[in-house]
Amino acid sequence: MMRLAAADEKAWRYFLGATNRLQPTLARALRAAAQRAEVAEHFDDEALYWDVRAAALLGAITTAYRCWATTPGSELATLVATAVDAVVPLVTAPPRHSPAADGLPAAPIQD
Repeated sequence: MMRLAAADEKAWRYFLGATNRLQPTLARALRAAAQRAEVAEHFDDEALYWDVRAAALLGAITTAYRCWATTPGSELATLVATAVDAVVPLVTAPPRHSPAADGLPAAPIQD
């Protein structure tokens, strides 16, 4: 089913939409885990911060699924593990305040 979904853009968009509905739940779970580990800080955009982390993790997993579905002979478990390993350091790092949150101007976005 995943191979068929990955090959069809409309089906893949539906899959991504369904996956994105998991983001708030995943964000709460990541936040709770960080609080239990006593690394969470409190700042104005805390909910956004955890949503972004959850989105990064979901993005890694969905990218692995699509790679698996479109690459004959690939191993799903290996691809998911590789994708998750790529983002885990970012998802589990202690929260940092952004410069804008500290009243400093944010760095300009470069093209």
